[in-house]
Amino acid sequence: SNAVRVGLYQTEMELAQQRPILGYGPGNIGIELVQRIPAYAGAPPQSAPANNLLLQAVLDAGLVALFLTTGVLLIVGRSMLTSPSRDTRILMAGVLTICLVNAQTASLFWDLRLWTAIALAVAAARVHQLDPADPEGR
Repeated sequence: SNAVRVGLYQTEMELAQQRPILGYGPGNIGIELVQRIPAYAGAPPQSAPANNLLLQAVLDAGLVALFLTTGVLLIVGRSMLTSPSRDTRILMAGVLTICLVNAQTASLFWDLRLWTAIALAVAAARVHQLDPADPEGR
């Protein structure tokens, strides 16, 4: 329910304020959440993510990770807006949509599939920049 999610976000914001610079360490936030969130009582700590990409970044690795994650999203967004390649813009729009939806509903921060998709999209944009033989941008 939304009440559980709002309570989860409030607790996560309190936890983020306690350790803003370096966070709690990768995967350790589940230990805190299991102790503080009644809906997570008895759950294994690794099954208690922040359910928000940006909050997960802050909780796991602090503001440093938040800035890096935001930077990656800005690079993807810039590529989507400025690439002359239609295919690259479509690819970047899809990746950015996944990231933005994930940022509000779940946390794939430690899921390599998310970062692999982002890396492939950025590489595709870069390949197009290096290939002047494609004047139509496809």
